[in-house]
Order: sequence, then C-alpha cells, then structure tokens
Amino acid sequence: AVLVYAVCCMLRLARFNVGTKAPVGEAAEKTSFIGVPSPAGALLVLSPMYLSNATNLVMHPPPVLVAAWMVGIGALMISRVRTPSLKRITIATDLVRYALVGAVVVVAALLTYPWTTLLILCMGYLAGVAWLAFRSLQKPTVG
Repeated sequence: AVLVYAVCCMLRLARFNVGTKAPVGEAAEKTSFIGVPSPAGALLVLSPMYLSNATNLVMHPPPVLVAAWMVGIGALMISRVRTPSLKRITIATDLVRYALVGAVVVVAALLTYPWTTLLILCMGYLAGVAWLAFRSLQKPTVG
C-alpha cells in the first residue's frame, strides 16, 4: 500500500510538472485542482494516525483498513476529481477580521488539540472534495 501511494504521489507530481497547459476554464482553475494535491494527500494519508492519537489509541484502525485508505488517497491524487483550492481566495474587506479570528482559532486548536484538529481538518477537506465531485456530476455535459 505504501508503494502504491508513493507511485501515485510521483505520478501526481509528474502530471503537475509536465502536464499540458490546455485551457480548462478560468473559474474552475481558480477554485479547484484536478486530483488531490500531494501536500493534501500527505495530510489525508495520516488520518488513521490522527484518529488513533486523538482517541488515546482506543480507536486504532486495523492495518488492512489503513492500507486500503492509503491506496484510496493515492487513487484520489491521480484522479480527475476536482478538489478545493485556496490558492487564489480573496476575502472581502469587511470580512477580514472574521477570517483573522478564524485563523487564530484554528492555530489555537492545533496547538491545544493537534490530533483532533488535524482529523477535523482532514474530514472537512474530504467533505469539500465530495461536494465538488457531487456538484460536477450534477452539471449537464455539453457536446
């Protein structure tokens, strides 16, 4: 499973570095990636460890499940599924103070409850991936 994940990560990085730069649509390019980016994949693949540590080793996923999780995340990295991107996010001037407070809350949570916070962030990211995938299935295809 680790080898499959590593190969998927390599393929993801290769596609990112040498992929064709065909126009995909400016709006989609600003708000999403194609496939899970490698840093997000690394964060997601460690979710079983976050779960174990967040529950003080009470909930320890079986190795077969962890292996399947790793292969699944690897598959998401090389997939064509649109995933959330924050690279060009803009915050309205009147909302900046709330964004700053939210960022401070996340940092404080990471410092106080790191495993639980990381697990929640991973699940939130996966929810965003699922939402974008569901939304792309709802759009009628032209052609």
